[in-house]
Amino acid sequence: MLINARSVKKPNAVFHLSTDLAAQSIDWCFVTESWLNSDIDDIFISIPNYNLFRCDRSAKNSKKNHGGGVCSYVRSNFLCTQIYPQDNEQFEVLWLEIDIMSLCSLICVVYYPPLCDYDKDLCAYLIQAYEHLCLAKNYWQFIMCGDFNDFCTDNVIAECNLTQINFEPTHNNKVLDKFLVSCPWNISTVQTVIPTVSTDHDSVLCSLQIPKNGKKVFYFRDQRESCRQMCYKLLRDANYNCVYRSMDPNEALCQLNSIMYSAFHISCPTRQVTVRDRDPIHVTPAVKLLIKQRNKQLRKQNAAKVKDLNERIQKLVQKNCRILDKVGSRNWWTHINSLSKDKQPASPVNVDVNNLNRYFNSFSNDPNGQPQLEKIEFPTGEIPCFYPLEVYHYLKKQKQTSHESSGLPFWIFTYAAETLAEPICSLFNLILLSRTVPDF
Repeated sequence: MLINARSVKKPNAVFHLSTDLAAQSIDWCFVTESWLNSDIDDIFISIPNYNLFRCDRSAKNSKKNHGGGVCSYVRSNFLCTQIYPQDNEQFEVLWLEIDIMSLCSLICVVYYPPLCDYDKDLCAYLIQAYEHLCLAKNYWQFIMCGDFNDFCTDNVIAECNLTQINFEPTHNNKVLDKFLVSCPWNISTVQTVIPTVSTDHDSVLCSLQIPKNGKKVFYFRDQRESCRQMCYKLLRDANYNCVYRSMDPNEALCQLNSIMYSAFHISCPTRQVTVRDRDPIHVTPAVKLLIKQRNKQLRKQNAAKVKDLNERIQKLVQKNCRILDKVGSRNWWTHINSLSKDKQPASPVNVDVNNLNRYFNSFSNDPNGQPQLEKIEFPTGEIPCFYPLEVYHYLKKQKQTSHESSGLPFWIFTYAAETLAEPICSLFNLILLSRTVPDF
């Protein structure tokens, strides 16, 4: 909760504030214009089950003798620490670190008095202090809030990558009390309410979604370039005589699939990665795998490998962030069309293997087949024949959007096109010769 209390030392102000905290089940309360000074001890303004943190107005941060100041009430079951960046005494700014479920949030509570002339200095200070603190620690999120009056927050929002989440007026039809957050997706609800405390400002309430400490285990194939090269070598050195000798399309296809599956399983082992719910959305299983490998090299003190893995992690994270920034159906389909190079949806082909087999058996010479019907001749008068070079060109044209046949990725056919062209060509010719489509 964010509230401009217009003094918490006035009669019954603390009791009214504690009533709001209890009624709304508030965990963190950020107060501007606390009007406190060094003469007022914490015991007189404390609230049971809450820890108090203060940044009072003084001669160092204001030319005025009274008013101003900020403070925060944080529920005692949260680990909260007040921090003091460089030159913090020049402004009425309170910095806090709040830990929750091993996640550390950086909080900045600001009060900018009206009609002041140090807006540029305050802007530079907030940006520099934030950058300095982020260099020393990795924060889960950054929340800046307070009564900004006529202070322009645009530069701070841009430089600190923040988002304003409340837009309802809080004082005289103006949005003076603002919440600026770095992770708006963690905020579920935002509302402006009239507080019990006697003040001419409305309070701002927001609900924070805390990620559960759950985890999921992902299994995926390691398909890096080195693995693909190994798969190519295994397919190149394989023996395809069993495919050439077979006279049954089903058996020939089964033998070819067995060879390709074996090479794929050996060269591209299954990797296990644990992804937790609180991981950032750009940390994909692939990123987690690289981080796992980097940590392993760190323990071995292999500086060269660690540097290489760090560069790969950075590039992958940047790529993921660019993809996340371009979420939208139009951009998504533009990306798909650029891969397929075909903006027209493919018409469905209703082909049933049994129907095809019955069709071919209808004019087959096999005495054990169905009664022979009128024989359909091929246009050229001869059974067509595929050639390895022709099959090779078709294999090289396989795209990323191609259907993964029997669980094999598309790149196997493009990488080993010169090796697979001959056995696949033999299989195609056997199908045409026997007029039988394989069952799988």
